[in-house]
Amino acid sequence: MTGSTFVGYSAAAALALGATACDSEARVLEGTGSGTEPAVMVAVASRSPEGTNFYVGAYPELPAQVELADMLETPSGQNAATYGGYIYVWDAESGVYTRYAVDDARRLSEAGSVSFVNEGGTGNIMTGFVSTTRAYSMTRDNMQIIVWNPTDMTVTGSIDTSAALDPDYPSFDYGEPVVFGDYVAWPILWYDDDNADYKPAVDIILASATNDEPAMAISDRRCGGGWSLFTDDEGDLYALGNAYFGYAHFDPARQPKDCLLRVRAGSTEFDPDFYVDLNRATNSDIVYHTWQTSGRSVVAAVLDPATDASSIATPDDYWSTPMQRTLVRVDQGDSEPVTGIPASAVFSTLNYRLDGELFMLMSEGSAGPAGDASSTLYRIDGSVAEVALRTSGDIWSIGRIR
Repeated sequence: MTGSTFVGYSAAAALALGATACDSEARVLEGTGSGTEPAVMVAVASRSPEGTNFYVGAYPELPAQVELADMLETPSGQNAATYGGYIYVWDAESGVYTRYAVDDARRLSEAGSVSFVNEGGTGNIMTGFVSTTRAYSMTRDNMQIIVWNPTDMTVTGSIDTSAALDPDYPSFDYGEPVVFGDYVAWPILWYDDDNADYKPAVDIILASATNDEPAMAISDRRCGGGWSLFTDDEGDLYALGNAYFGYAHFDPARQPKDCLLRVRAGSTEFDPDFYVDLNRATNSDIVYHTWQTSGRSVVAAVLDPATDASSIATPDDYWSTPMQRTLVRVDQGDSEPVTGIPASAVFSTLNYRLDGELFMLMSEGSAGPAGDASSTLYRIDGSVAEVALRTSGDIWSIGRIR
């Protein structure tokens, strides 16, 4: 990630990439293997002047609060995900995934690891779990897709993405992947940061979910570049186009409106007959990001409709501008504000989901390494939000273990 103005997911990622755990004797919880009782994971990044420590814990259900002292501290951990009854913690510095089993006392124990170093897989990555024998991790440096086995914890191959590169834009970044039929799909942003030039198009990379054949890209210029994908109950894929988190709207002559586009299940082309104008649906000049709630409804972080985008003094001021959360009903093309959650700048665009429910992250405190940050997860129920989890540090991820 090279963009100096980029925030969203990377506002948090930069903190973890810029510093690693400082405690060489990190607390280790001794476990006795996988269990059968229900378990939920919470992962938290905690900043201090010395660096960033990463903590992972398992609980019977999503707790209202977590104590870092009761969690496993993972040296240099940068992200955590759950799949198949295990927790997978990514170490961005070493390029190693470590797998943890969780027993019925919800204690964590190491259960294997896999290194991506020989494939160039260090730094920030995004991973999609396809099956118990196939997971995909896309690297930041060269956009290579590493294929690995989450059961055997071995690298099994790689997928070439060179056909998806755009020679007109030297830089790229991408969001979380989703499984779409026979493919794993990534949303891709293309830009030239030196010239503040952002590709006015929605781009998606599609990689076969069953073999290592080269990936392909599809593109649509009805929206500016977006960062969010989701599938509905019919298996259709939806892509957000929002002009580089709304930032590229400061060059309105080149950027189209914010919208949602669709790729039908079984197709690898954008549906020419589907287009949702998100600016019209939200009555807002700028859509920062969207998260699927259920079906074809999304929660959007938008510039308050009462705020004129031209009132933002400089483009850099945009990143700290408070955003309003709004429920958008895609089928109806309308929206209503989400109550119970404050307007704020968007700290993370990560998809916080548990058992089909959407959660929204709010972060408070210093944006620097002062160590006084705290964060709150809000559970979203339609157009109503309620506090679900509070903790010191930055809540990084949640997930169902079993």
